[in-house]
Amino acid sequence: MKLCFDATRIGGGLSEAIELAAEKGVPSVEYTFAPFEADGKGGGVEKKERQFLKSLADLCGEKNVEIACLSLDYTHVPGNERSFREFKSMLVKLCEVSAILRCKRLAFWLSPGFKQGETANDRNNIHETNEAIDPEEESGNAARKRAKGDKTAAKAGTKSSSKTGAKEASNKRASNKGSGDKVSSTKGSSSKGSSSTQSGTGKSPTAKNATAKTATAKSTATKTAVSEQIDVASAPPARPDWKELFEKEYAVLMPIFAEYEVKPLLHTSTPMRLRGVSLKHWHAMEPQDWRDLLSSCPELALSFSPGDCLWLGIDYLQILSHIVTGIDHIEGHDAEINRPLLKDSGLFGPLWWRYRQIGKGQVDWGQLIETLKLFDYKGDFSIQLDDEFLAGDELALLSALDDSISKIAPFLT
Repeated sequence: MKLCFDATRIGGGLSEAIELAAEKGVPSVEYTFAPFEADGKGGGVEKKERQFLKSLADLCGEKNVEIACLSLDYTHVPGNERSFREFKSMLVKLCEVSAILRCKRLAFWLSPGFKQGETANDRNNIHETNEAIDPEEESGNAARKRAKGDKTAAKAGTKSSSKTGAKEASNKRASNKGSGDKVSSTKGSSSKGSSSTQSGTGKSPTAKNATAKTATAKSTATKTAVSEQIDVASAPPARPDWKELFEKEYAVLMPIFAEYEVKPLLHTSTPMRLRGVSLKHWHAMEPQDWRDLLSSCPELALSFSPGDCLWLGIDYLQILSHIVTGIDHIEGHDAEINRPLLKDSGLFGPLWWRYRQIGKGQVDWGQLIETLKLFDYKGDFSIQLDDEFLAGDELALLSALDDSISKIAPFLT
C-alpha cells in the first residue's frame, strides 16, 4: 500500500504538489481538474501544453514522486446527451494528459440523477467551461473557491511559532508561483479558477505571464458564481435504467482508456459540487450499484471512500470482502456525523454530516488499513483535506497534512 495525498486544496499547481510531496517524503500525489471546454472532436494536447506537461513528468522523475491519480470534477449523469458529450470530450483530453504525465489512473464521478422541484446550488453539470486546463492555474484564491464552506482568506498575523516550518514552506511555494510556463487560452478571460488543477488543452493555448493569469482568475470568478446557481427543475432527473445507460456509454469510452493505457476509476465519494447539498436534492449510489458497474464495465475500478460509507450507513469494513478486488484507490476522507441533528431532522433534513481531516471524524483508520492488508490490497491510500475548518488556510492545510501523515504512515509499514 502506497501513501498518497490529494494536493488539490493546497494552493499552487501540479509542480508545487510534486515539490511538496518530495518535501514531505510522500511517494505520490493525486490532483483534480476543473471542467474545461474541449472541442468535441478529440483534439489533442497542444505543443506548448505538451512541453509543459513533459517538464512536470521530468520533475516527477527527478523528485521520485508519482502522480497516482488524476480526477475530473464533473459529475456525469448517464443517459443525458449533453452531459455525455461534455464528459467524453474532457476524458479524451485528460487521457492524453495522463499518458504524458505517466499517470495510470483517471477517476470520475457519476450520479444516478437529481430529485426534481427544488432549487439548490449546482446539483448538475450545466457548467460554464473554460477553454483550457492548466496545471499551474490553481491559486490560493481558486482553492478557497471550491474548498468546502467557501471560507475567507487565512487571517494574517495569528500564526503561532509552531507553524514556522509550514510557513517557510508556504512562502517558498508562493515565491515559485508564476515562474514556470502556464498553459492557458489565448482569449485571456476564459480560464476558470477552481480547486481543481487546470492543465492544458483547449483551442489555442499559450504561455501567460503572472499578471494576465491574475486577471483571468478574477474575470472567471464571477462566471463561476453565476453557473453554480441552478434550478434543479432543469437538471437531469433520476432514471431507473441509469446503470444500463452508462454501460452503453462506457463501451464508447473503453477504447479511449485502452489507447492511453489509463485505468478508469469510479469515485464512491460525494461529487464535489454536491458536498453540502442535502440528500433531499440528489441520489447517492449504493454498494449494489458499485458491484453492478464493476461487473458490467470491464477494467473499471473503484476509488473507495470509507468516510462516505460511514455517513451513508454502510459498514465500510464488512463491505470490503465484497468489493476489495475492485478497489484500486482509497480516498482518506474522514467523516463526522451530527447525530442530534440527524435524529431531529432525518436523512433528508439539513445537512447532518461533513468531511473532516483524518483523525477528526469517526472512521477507524487503523482497523480499516489492517483489514485492507488482510485482503492484500496493493493500491494507494490517499490523504484527503476536505475539511471546512481548513478551507482557505494554507498553513492549516499543511499542518493537517503533516498530522494525517503521522497518523496513517505507521499503519502502512
